[in-house]
Amino acid sequence: MAAVAEIIDLEVSMISQFSRKLNGYRGSAWLQPAEVSYINQIYTSLVNSGVELIAALASLTTDGTLSMTDGERMTRIQQLDTEMKRQYRLVQTFTNQADLLTVQRQQEGNDISTLKSIYGIQ
Repeated sequence: MAAVAEIIDLEVSMISQFSRKLNGYRGSAWLQPAEVSYINQIYTSLVNSGVELIAALASLTTDGTLSMTDGERMTRIQQLDTEMKRQYRLVQTFTNQADLLTVQRQQEGNDISTLKSIYGIQ
């Protein structure tokens, strides 16, 4: 079923994105340590939630684990897929906002440097 593969692919994609982005945020001069810590907490929470979805998916797809009809399983898998897509969109939105914040701060820093240069301020 495509939904099962999609759920797993989205979780893998989120974890990969978290690792890459979090390393970038940690190395950024434009974010305070408390902000990076907050971003890490959000990412950790979302990863843990994704792991719970994967565990629920595993129990649905393992023979003999749950007493459900095929229709009930399919319905539950679709619900998990919908939830994983919601989490993925949340990750994208949160990451975009964090990226925007760093770009804005970098631009402000550049503007301040330019003004200092114009007015001969060190």
